[in-house]
Amino acid sequence: KPKKTLLFENLGNEYLSLHSKPRKKSWQKDEQYFKRLKARFGKIPVNKISALDIEKFKFELLKEVGNVTVNRHLALMSSMYNWAIRMSQCGDSNARARYGYLLQNPVKFVKKERERARTRILWQDEEEKIKDICLASGDYRLKDLWDLMQFALNTGMRKSEQLTLRLEQVNLEERVITLEDTKNGESRMVPVNDAALEILLKWQAKDRKHSKGYIFTSFKGER
Repeated sequence: KPKKTLLFENLGNEYLSLHSKPRKKSWQKDEQYFKRLKARFGKIPVNKISALDIEKFKFELLKEVGNVTVNRHLALMSSMYNWAIRMSQCGDSNARARYGYLLQNPVKFVKKERERARTRILWQDEEEKIKDICLASGDYRLKDLWDLMQFALNTGMRKSEQLTLRLEQVNLEERVITLEDTKNGESRMVPVNDAALEILLKWQAKDRKHSKGYIFTSFKGER
């Protein structure tokens, strides 16, 4: 009985809907990278795509984008194959029939491009310039922005972590913030120094209705 073929575009769509969107905060990036992958491999059966095909795609893509972006495309493609192989071994007969003939991931034979290490430090004079711009303005939004930037500098929290920070995550007595749903999926504790504490107390004291427990909200109380 001939084996059923699974097209690359179908695998990608299933990976995005069943794995990427429910589990990854960066699923929109995956969708963006998949557009290029789909344009190149979409109508090809997944078991017919070789490492050489991927190598050729990599060098074509290097003419358009940088090494980091190329590696992100390869990482997504590799994740798709690994996910399909795992699904074929999960004990579900339908999944085994659909993905079972995928025995290996061809992307693992393709070498990633070297990424240049990136270090960026905000120097004190740069911080002062930003502060002067924000506080000299009559726009209250820039003054709020300066609070957010100070909070980031003193805690190391990402913007998304700040804007989703809720009251129950902050322990003022212990002076610590608990972050559960971080980018890498692991929880971590963030110490609160004097500068960060001052900002937290200032924003908690603001009377902003409908904030739904969020600390940093707009004037209307929206996240």
